[in-house]
Amino acid sequence: MSVACFAVQIIPVEKLSKGRFQDNFEFVQWFKKFFDANYDLHDYDAVTARGGEPLGSIPPTIPTAAAPKRPVTVSSQKTMPSRQQVAGPARPGM
Repeated sequence: MSVACFAVQIIPVEKLSKGRFQDNFEFVQWFKKFFDANYDLHDYDAVTARGGEPLGSIPPTIPTAAAPKRPVTVSSQKTMPSRQQVAGPARPGM
């Protein structure tokens, strides 16, 4: 018999990103306890977890008409307008 158990923990990202030792230490303690309670000593099998689907497979629900009509090209050389083009010609006396 399998029992589903869900732990609700709001992860305070803003607090953790500030880098205070106490906030990060409390989170690591909680995460270690959560991991120890849920780890079953088995290696993770990604293929089984995704139902045998290979990586990069496209779900059949996406229509092919949604694909772009022409390929998108990216120029490796971008040009910026000069300062004179942006601001206009310099006025005398300024």
